[in-house]
Amino acid sequence: MIVRSGILCSFLLLLTVPALAAPQINGATNAASFLSPALPNGGLAQGSLVTLFGNDLGPDPFVQVSQFPLQTTLAGVSAKITAGGQTFDAIPIVVWTRQTTILIPSNVPAGNAEVQLTYNGQTSNSFPLRIVPNAFGIFALNQAGSGPGIFTNALLPANDPNWINTLTTSGSPGDWYDIWGTGLGPVSGDEASGPLPGDLRGQINVQVIVGGRQAEVLYAGRSGCCAGIDQIRFVVPNVTGCYVPLVVIVNGVPSNSVTMSIDPQGGACSVPGVMTSQVLEEAKQKGAMAEGWVGLSRTAIQAPMQGQGGLDELITENGSATFERYTYSQLIAVQPAQGIVARDSCYVFVSSQKEGEEGPPSSDPSQSDPVHAQTSLDAGPAININGPNGQRQLMPVQGQKGIYNAPLGNNFPFPLPGQPQGLYLDPGQYTIDNGQGGADVGPFNTSFDIVNPAQWTNRDAINNVPGGQPLRITWTGVPNGNVIISGASIDDPNDVVGMFFCLADGAAGQFDVPAWVIDSLPASTIQENVPLGFLGLFTAMDPKRFDANGLDAGFVSWTNMSMKNVSYHAPAPQ
Repeated sequence: MIVRSGILCSFLLLLTVPALAAPQINGATNAASFLSPALPNGGLAQGSLVTLFGNDLGPDPFVQVSQFPLQTTLAGVSAKITAGGQTFDAIPIVVWTRQTTILIPSNVPAGNAEVQLTYNGQTSNSFPLRIVPNAFGIFALNQAGSGPGIFTNALLPANDPNWINTLTTSGSPGDWYDIWGTGLGPVSGDEASGPLPGDLRGQINVQVIVGGRQAEVLYAGRSGCCAGIDQIRFVVPNVTGCYVPLVVIVNGVPSNSVTMSIDPQGGACSVPGVMTSQVLEEAKQKGAMAEGWVGLSRTAIQAPMQGQGGLDELITENGSATFERYTYSQLIAVQPAQGIVARDSCYVFVSSQKEGEEGPPSSDPSQSDPVHAQTSLDAGPAININGPNGQRQLMPVQGQKGIYNAPLGNNFPFPLPGQPQGLYLDPGQYTIDNGQGGADVGPFNTSFDIVNPAQWTNRDAINNVPGGQPLRITWTGVPNGNVIISGASIDDPNDVVGMFFCLADGAAGQFDVPAWVIDSLPASTIQENVPLGFLGLFTAMDPKRFDANGLDAGFVSWTNMSMKNVSYHAPAPQ
């Protein structure tokens, strides 16, 4: 399984992501996943590539290795790791003033360790590391470890335009693809002298889960191009979609979640009723795509009543809309919306709780997506909503072109300033329009139905969610369509939030959230006897397409969310 040496530079370039600047180390993560070390799967594997963040960590512009044998000093940068009473020379791979990527030698013992970096004779602070045997990270197109991953067709040459998997160069069931990442585990031999390819499956248990299905793994080991870069070859299972979640589990430790584009015909993918292959092909040809999203939501959260020792269901309703233009390179790297991943699969992502923010964090990955649209689009002075309970308007957010928002209703027993009282999003038919349109988006008018939501039948029985085992959710009342199971756990001291969503068949009446999903979340902080963990069952309308001048595609959707506080118990770190 030797890979062309010509891809060495292209993969190392993926490791150069901006950060900060003196020698001062203030962070260290897997160079592919960027998972917080506070997460259960955020350890740093023996023999893996690790990115150090900080100030004055190297030259500007960056310098990267270009040939073997590798040296322990690169452009005046060296690093030493102290572990188990020994000191080891790390190998610098890419060095830059704000971040530097090093190779942790495979013989560094697992356990607590410290790293120090020296640049031009000045030595940094000692920074703690948690070294583990295995913690695989998958490289992603957004260079931040989330959204579409980096997968290549194993049977095509590197110069073939279909070699890298994207929304317009999908894989097909039965194809052989390679996953690129780092952190499978240690290898034997001199890592500085050259690539050390070799199948590690006899030493580690490697699972590739694609769209909720286990794929056949053909190879898992170091690549033939680079030190510390791992290559996993697998057979694409019979699942399709533009955003098919994929995770690699090594000896029980899950990787970061990414997505893959899979279509029976290859080429541009499609989401029935939402995204057509023609629209994506046109975006590729034009180099850009203009999108509009209008979303309505009702959230009912079973919350403790302060000072009363009981529970009450607080309901809030909100509407939002965004109109944006992405470049093609941005479009193929953005994270998926929660309703358009492959059915019967789950996606995990990481965000942070902003200071002063209350309530459950957003279950929409776009809220934490590092890829931002190139241009915001003016869709008019307001987005109008008409339904059984009258009219509401989504108004432009001050200072943010193309973004509209408004509270729609609530069941609070007291009035809230500037918010309508009572509930608005009851079952019935609704229309949404933007009047005469705006400077960038012409007029549109679309209608849809809100139906009775699912009834979460085992909600009261779930209060603690242990790691290492699946979590079953049951419901009734959804003969057609999908439901979304979503959850979040906040580790407040470490300022990290792990979130997930799973798309399930509404008619099935139950879904088992896989153990690897729970094992990807941090333990929930307890504040004033209330766990900072959330679990929800969402009744979701498949996004409905609408058209308008100035948009390549517009979508409207609604969700009805039933949520509660729960406590997630993360598995013990390796």
